[in-house]
Amino acid sequence: MLLSPARFAALLALFATLLPLAAVATTPPQRPARVLLVNSYHPGYKWSDDIGQGLWDGLSRSGRKVELSMEFLDSRRFPTGPHRRSLLTVMQTKYQNYRPDLIVAADNAAFDFITQHRAELFPGVPVVFCGYNNLRPEALEGLERITGVNEEVNIAATVDAALALHPATRTLVFVLSTGELSSARHVPLVEKDVAPRYRSRYRIETIKDASMAEIRRRLASVGRDALVFIAGQTRDAGLGRALTPEENGRLIASASPAPVYSFWDFYLGTGVVGGLVLNGRDQGLAAAEMGARILEGTPPEAIPPLMSSPTTAQFDYRAMRRHGIAESALPAGAVVLNRPASLWELYKWQIVASLCALLTQTALIVVLLRLMRQRRQALVELERERGRLEERVVERTGELAARGEQLAEAVAVRDAILDNAVVSIALLKGWRFVWLNPHMVDTFGYAAGELIGQTPERLCAAPGDWRRAADDAPAALRGGGQQGEFLLRRKDGSTLWCLISGRALDPAHPARGTIYIAVDIDARHHAEHALQALNAELERLATVDPLTDLANRRSLLTALQREGERAARYGTRFSVLMIDVDHFKTINDEDGHEAGDRALRGLAQTLGQTVRATDLAGRWGGEEFLVICPETGPGGALTLAETLRGRVEGADFGLPRRVTVSIGVASSHAGIALDALLRDADAALYRAKAAGRNRVATTRPSAEPAG
Repeated sequence: MLLSPARFAALLALFATLLPLAAVATTPPQRPARVLLVNSYHPGYKWSDDIGQGLWDGLSRSGRKVELSMEFLDSRRFPTGPHRRSLLTVMQTKYQNYRPDLIVAADNAAFDFITQHRAELFPGVPVVFCGYNNLRPEALEGLERITGVNEEVNIAATVDAALALHPATRTLVFVLSTGELSSARHVPLVEKDVAPRYRSRYRIETIKDASMAEIRRRLASVGRDALVFIAGQTRDAGLGRALTPEENGRLIASASPAPVYSFWDFYLGTGVVGGLVLNGRDQGLAAAEMGARILEGTPPEAIPPLMSSPTTAQFDYRAMRRHGIAESALPAGAVVLNRPASLWELYKWQIVASLCALLTQTALIVVLLRLMRQRRQALVELERERGRLEERVVERTGELAARGEQLAEAVAVRDAILDNAVVSIALLKGWRFVWLNPHMVDTFGYAAGELIGQTPERLCAAPGDWRRAADDAPAALRGGGQQGEFLLRRKDGSTLWCLISGRALDPAHPARGTIYIAVDIDARHHAEHALQALNAELERLATVDPLTDLANRRSLLTALQREGERAARYGTRFSVLMIDVDHFKTINDEDGHEAGDRALRGLAQTLGQTVRATDLAGRWGGEEFLVICPETGPGGALTLAETLRGRVEGADFGLPRRVTVSIGVASSHAGIALDALLRDADAALYRAKAAGRNRVATTRPSAEPAG
């Protein structure tokens, strides 16, 4: 049957109406973003683990659900071999029906593997690389949908820092290698750039692709007026694999009579002094920020590679001590690792309690020694008088009776001291109670007969504490004494913290008996925890606006100052968004101040859901809010502002009227002061309001020429 033109048009209109409804009904829920991390190295390697942790932390901050998978090429321990083809085959099979939304390639081996095989494995999937050593533009030629983070060590900066610590240096030694790709890239940096810079003032030695035996021989001859810099690996291998950087660091540092420096944080703790080091977590965080933008829809080509690699001055305390380096000589802001804490700072109250217990024990010992000395003197006198005449026996008997009274009095004094002591005292033999003083009976609620013959485990709130104390006791008692804080349990089930000190009657034979003293520190223990919680709450109240739970003006000013300093240091730009609620006075006057507060809280919630993980949103004052956007130019800031304006306009704040905002956008440039930047943003906000409100406006920045 033929349809008339009118009926045909009506059917087309009905089909166009129903088709979107069917699409909505069948659209599945959004799945988590699939991110694949291809790591050049192996789990347990600090650099790899730090990159992975930084990537996960950064992606988690973005607020998007992520399903993270990891593949490890293990190229440092096994740099070459046919296993690479096997890895390709395994990944083809494994990811045949599982297509990632984003690939993160960590370090050069992973970058080369992915760029070489992306067409076979993951065609069209965007790639973010990090940890790429000494990135050059030609490495990205011909590659599409890729961006990332450069890893470039600042060798000269670490050399200068080391020379400042060792002004008597005569020789600079560089340990280099070419057998592994990442290390090989540093060889030309040293040989062509760094070595010529210092050759006129210092003797330069390079040890390249050498075995550990050769390195020991070469380092043995350099003397203590040299500095050694690790930029590569030894040629030695471990059990079927190359040595790890940590293993190489320990071997080289132990073989060198001179201080050893390097350029990565994973060498710290191996005997290396330190340097201006790179770390994997910063690389992972930077890659996560780029990846989050790509997952939100930004093309990789629109995100330029990050060429500057931040470093941190870090030094190992033990290596500094070994080479006589004072902390006062370190560069400003340097981080010192493995510094031992002061015993007084850690155990101030324990030391005081121990001294009190020691004084008590000393007094008891003095009394006992006095009694023992008196007894020995009495025995000597008795032996001396044994052969005398009978008349002397009566006299001597009287003397002995008098001395017995003195001894009884001394024993009574000792018992009185123990019975009236305000600390719990117990005597243990074979780890069982054989005597305890009245204070201990009163403190724990047990009758003496209930504890005599029992082990101290009965008083421990945690059985593990008893087992640990019993395991540590023999060595501690032979070394002079045992001490620790333990949570103990009374008979009624209540608990208290005690500082327990133990001393063997005979340190050489602890089984002969041990005196233990328990001091009640429960009030101090709980007070410390309460003080920590109070300090944390005060810190939060000082930086958070109580109405909106966003950053307050003080926090925003601090962040602006920090961002301005960072932009000046690294030559980057940042932007600010000045936001004002339209007709806020009308809302307060006509709907009430509670409605005004609800509008502000609703706007704060929308801000938190809209800004990026790297942005900071806060209440500037009244109905004004401020958003700080690090490393963001005018274009990105305008996009974010327009997104925020639209979301506020479409949001339901539970008010009788629609809430809208006006936004002024300003971006930093070289030489602009923070107050000028804020004036630019305020001027732009004024333009937006003057133009009719519910819109975004910008203005030409202060002190920046028009054109």
